[in-house]
Amino acid sequence: MPSTRDVPFSDSFHSLLTCFLRQRVRYCLIGALAVAAWGTSRATQDIDCLVLLGKRELARLLAALNRRGFTVDAGWAEHNPLLREHWVRLRRGGIPVDLLRPRDLHDRQTVTRRRVKVLQRQRIWVARPEDLIIMKLKAGRHRDFDDILSLIVEQGSRLDQRYLRRWAKRLGVWQELMYCLTQSKPPAQGR
Repeated sequence: MPSTRDVPFSDSFHSLLTCFLRQRVRYCLIGALAVAAWGTSRATQDIDCLVLLGKRELARLLAALNRRGFTVDAGWAEHNPLLREHWVRLRRGGIPVDLLRPRDLHDRQTVTRRRVKVLQRQRIWVARPEDLIIMKLKAGRHRDFDDILSLIVEQGSRLDQRYLRRWAKRLGVWQELMYCLTQSKPPAQGR
């Protein structure tokens, strides 16, 4: 039997989703895999999920995941004390898995608005593109900006602009959203 260090990404992904199903976890995929589900992929070797769980349910889930070879990354938790309440980093072999609990009303709504997509031949719950955009605006990292632009371009007129604008105003990321929307438009053609 291969060591957990040699376990392929797809096996860890499948094992995580199977555990979610058995534990009846309300979750949605976020991060690069979720962006890929809506049309634009980029290289990633991690799994990011938003989970709607209380502390007790999270403890049960972590125990079940541990039985499947996932371990809590204690070093990460030690270096990120302000995030521990809402974020757990696991590892299965070299593959990081981030489980995030909702930090605000938008995060909670993201889980309730999730949609089923097929990824790696599995039906999975994925955050909607509008919610991914808002989450990435809140995070504000360089790669988030690239993901936001790709979602805006890929989804185009299918994006719920009213929903995006309402949450951007409410969460204080209005100017960032407006910037991304203007940057995603092709330059005007000269005459």
